[in-house]
Amino acid sequence: MDIHAHLTAAAADLQMPSESEYPFEVWVSTSQDWPDVEAAIATQAPQPEPVEIVDLAHLFRNVAYAKSWHDDLQQAQVPKFQALMAALNDALTDLRVYRIGTVEVEVYILGKFAGGIAGLRTKLVET
Repeated sequence: MDIHAHLTAAAADLQMPSESEYPFEVWVSTSQDWPDVEAAIATQAPQPEPVEIVDLAHLFRNVAYAKSWHDDLQQAQVPKFQALMAALNDALTDLRVYRIGTVEVEVYILGKFAGGIAGLRTKLVET
């Protein structure tokens, strides 16, 4: 499986909603070592920032599950986010979601595959 192509297709036309919307970008490392990857993504923050690890369902709790307050566009996105979650779970093992920062939060959804550790990155704005 071409992990880059698989993840690109899974996230096509989706943006992570927050106070701003950001696209998903594919992120790939050939390392199988979590401490190496964690050190690499920590350097992406402009200054030392807190790192929180959450699960995928928590990250997508407001977009992959129907909510009574969703408008029509948000309702239409629910199955797309469910498909994205399924694609991530199918392609990657030992899935981890890293949130780096407090207001402008860098998000990495990463897991292991045969060639290393890969996933998606995006950003959330939470004020």
